[in-house]
Amino acid sequence: MKRRKRKKVTAMGLAVVMAATVPMQVFATEGVEENTQVNEQVNEQADVTGSAVGEQTEGFSFQFDATTGTAAVTGYTGVDTAIVIPAQTVKGGITYKVTSVAERAFYNNDSIISVIFEGGIKNIGNSAFEHCDSLQKVELCDSIESMGEGVFSGCSQLKEVRLSAGLKQISNRAFSGCKNLKEIQIPDAVELINSWSFNNCTSLEKVVFSNSSMCKKIGSQAFVRCTALKNIMLSPLTERINEKAFYECSNISSIVIPRRVSYIGEQAFENCTSLSELQFETPSALKQIGNSAFCNCNLRKVELPEGLEEIAPEQATWTGRTFFNNPIQKLVLPRTLKYITAFGTTGIVSNDEQKVVVIKSNIRINSFGKNTEIYGLLNSQVQQGAQNYGYSFFPIDAPSGLKVKDMNNNTVKLSWNAVTAVAKYKILRSSAENGVYQEIGQVQGTEYIDKTAGNTKHYYKVCLTYTDWLGETVDGLESNVGYVKDLKEAVIDKIPDADYTGGAVTPGVTVRYKGKVLKSGQDYTVSYKNNVNLGTAKVTVTALSSSEYCGMKETGFLIKVKTPTVTNVENTASGTNIKWGKVIGAEQYYIYRKAENGKWSKIATVGSSKDSYCDTSVHSGTRYSYSVAAYANGWTSPYDASGKTLRYLAQPALNSVENVSSGATIKWKKVKGAAGYRIYRKKGSSAWQYVAAVSGENTKTYTDKKVKSKNGETYFYTVCAYNGNDKGTYHRTGKKIIRLTAPALNNPVNKAAKKLEVKWKKNNKAAGYQVQYSTSKKFSGAKTLNIKSKNTTKKTISKLKKNKKYYIRIRSYKKSGKTTYYSNWSSKKSKKITK
Repeated sequence: MKRRKRKKVTAMGLAVVMAATVPMQVFATEGVEENTQVNEQVNEQADVTGSAVGEQTEGFSFQFDATTGTAAVTGYTGVDTAIVIPAQTVKGGITYKVTSVAERAFYNNDSIISVIFEGGIKNIGNSAFEHCDSLQKVELCDSIESMGEGVFSGCSQLKEVRLSAGLKQISNRAFSGCKNLKEIQIPDAVELINSWSFNNCTSLEKVVFSNSSMCKKIGSQAFVRCTALKNIMLSPLTERINEKAFYECSNISSIVIPRRVSYIGEQAFENCTSLSELQFETPSALKQIGNSAFCNCNLRKVELPEGLEEIAPEQATWTGRTFFNNPIQKLVLPRTLKYITAFGTTGIVSNDEQKVVVIKSNIRINSFGKNTEIYGLLNSQVQQGAQNYGYSFFPIDAPSGLKVKDMNNNTVKLSWNAVTAVAKYKILRSSAENGVYQEIGQVQGTEYIDKTAGNTKHYYKVCLTYTDWLGETVDGLESNVGYVKDLKEAVIDKIPDADYTGGAVTPGVTVRYKGKVLKSGQDYTVSYKNNVNLGTAKVTVTALSSSEYCGMKETGFLIKVKTPTVTNVENTASGTNIKWGKVIGAEQYYIYRKAENGKWSKIATVGSSKDSYCDTSVHSGTRYSYSVAAYANGWTSPYDASGKTLRYLAQPALNSVENVSSGATIKWKKVKGAAGYRIYRKKGSSAWQYVAAVSGENTKTYTDKKVKSKNGETYFYTVCAYNGNDKGTYHRTGKKIIRLTAPALNNPVNKAAKKLEVKWKKNNKAAGYQVQYSTSKKFSGAKTLNIKSKNTTKKTISKLKKNKKYYIRIRSYKKSGKTTYYSNWSSKKSKKITK
């Protein structure tokens, strides 16, 4: 490129540039104020005799955005015919990145012959190079992500194009009317070829998609009248071929529809007059073919793929033209077809030439013209239509009831139900169920002997077969796969271990063949052996000769001594006691235990007469699980791995029960692992009654205030530990107490020298009293006087010291057996000796 001196644009020159480039693409800025600021900065640099919107560099004009530091090419007034769109430009000493070419920037430029884009440019605006009549070569840089509509439209001399690897789609009318363009390579990243993209590219011979192409959609009229286009291999990811996509591409002779295509639009290949070969990759995703999609082509044989549901749906503009004006001799319609309006007086095969139409689904049909052979399903709308129009009809239903039996000597017998009274059947065989099936023979009847089966497992299908007027085979629908169903390949559900009963054990058997549950008495019989005594019993499943199965299969199950059921686990004074139910035939029982988060281990063996065991090697506060297994005649039952679980809580040791002013107080030793304690009380030989619960492992005392007023009553108290639902045991006898209240003590009187007279209120339930006196408030060194009669209510204390203050208190007592029970002490009284 020639380098030119930088110059300012005069007002007159600017007017010419703007006329050639309007409307100009304006770069987005963050606000109007910033745009104004950019223009003001530019104006400051303009000549005083004129104003400028931008500066020219080497013939290019730009729109600048100071906020982003980017520029857009807005036009070209240079003389070079081979131009390079620069990656950057400088204005006012500042370097700007060129990121786009503005809308219509080179519109109608008839001088440029080639254009190369430097890296960094991302976007090309609408019609940027439209009607550049001399442009022959375009090389886009890989940074370009998008092109506007009609970007190279009408470039009639354009011959060579290299598209950007980063391009996501070919825009509307991108190359419309590029009549000298012969080849285009579609970048792999392109996902969409938009409408009219290559419209009227009459020299376009080759459109190249690689196997890695991401193109999913061919837009409406994308290749309309590309009359030089002969063959095209579409992207393997193509999903839609829209309306008129290849309309009047008159040199295309064959087309392969990729397997992902689900839709072929109206007139997609209409007037492709050389199109004589139409193939569909399988399995095909095709669901719908639009009206006139293949109208006026040169197709003679068409086999539409399974999965297709509609041909020319009801909402089509007109009907009856999908394959109109094709010299079709043979047409095959799939089983999945649900709707078709492509038949009528101007239908797809309405000529009177001899023809074959195979219809595998049950759909309504109209006229196909004279000399038509119809192959279809019995008792279907197709058969009815054939009768209405006087066509020859041949059934193609799949034979049912295929059975394959092993006849030994390396031969296999096939049998099936007849479709018609007289028919010819083709036998197909494969070494794999989903493999390729090959013909091995034909028969007139409904049986076939395969004498070449050998020792290999084979898979078979059967279908009706005909020879049509073309001398070609027309095969009906294939039967389900058949094969030798040997029970040795069956699966017998595991028979659970059975409990020993002393008699014959005959559990039910479930037999499955390839997931199907077979029926006893219909498909097989069952026999048992060694099914009385402990040990392994044998089960034999044998196929019935009348069934489709053959052979036999054996299995077994274990007859074992029954697993004992643990009925109860409870805490006792000496440990944890386990109880279980006895089982028939057991000779011994094994006791299993595991601590919390531990493993099961056997801790004891007991004889058959036992049904309980006390585990004394336990630790208070620990949770234990217990289970039991039975042993007999060399066989040991499993134990229940769930077991029964209990936290062992030791029996609290009772320390004392004593009378206090508010009732009776019981004391005990703490139990490890206890969350709290439950207190019980009873009278005499009556049952224990729950009194209260206290929480905390370290709580060791409780006062029963409900007996406060029960003077003279005899009670027993006991305590057990608990933690959640787990409860320990309590002492069965408990601690005895006779509830006694303290006598009411009067104030003592100093009537005589060194003496005190003490009086109190009589306690009729007591046997006597104890009087204590001391010069200490805490009664340290106190002296005790025993009053043996409950009727005595006063006492004189002698030999006291003058001027000393004495403290006195009293309590009741009563003896039972060898134990003396005392009330609490009364409130203390005091008196100073003054005499």
